[in-house]
Amino acid sequence: MEAEEKYTITNEFLDEVREQFKLWATFLNTGVGLLSFTLAIACLGTNIPWVNALLSMLIIICFRVQGKHYFPSKVKYLRQRAKEDERAKILLKGLESEFLGFRTLIIGYPIFFIGFFFLFLVIFSPLLVNIIPALGRYFGI
Repeated sequence: MEAEEKYTITNEFLDEVREQFKLWATFLNTGVGLLSFTLAIACLGTNIPWVNALLSMLIIICFRVQGKHYFPSKVKYLRQRAKEDERAKILLKGLESEFLGFRTLIIGYPIFFIGFFFLFLVIFSPLLVNIIPALGRYFGI
């Protein structure tokens, strides 16, 4: 029988997780966020911005998948262990709440949030223009 694994939250563990999330935040903000915003602005200058934004989203998704190694390894490990270990599940929920919550998304990853959100706005611009016709001029519709 496998020995029960203990999950201890030490200052060293938290420091390591914080450092891993700093790398993740840098990747999301300077990589995904800036690229998303740049592509969204570029799409606005085309004849059919929402179609080009949709195509750009495919590039963003591929880029994000390529950067999966930046995601904290401690969290990846806990996600695997949480399927069968209740302690790992509780620790994982705490870490996700602290580092991946909605508030953290806005405060910790602002460039990512703005860029990704803006690209989504361009994708859904035909629907937005139906609701707020004045946006048609901005979105080129």
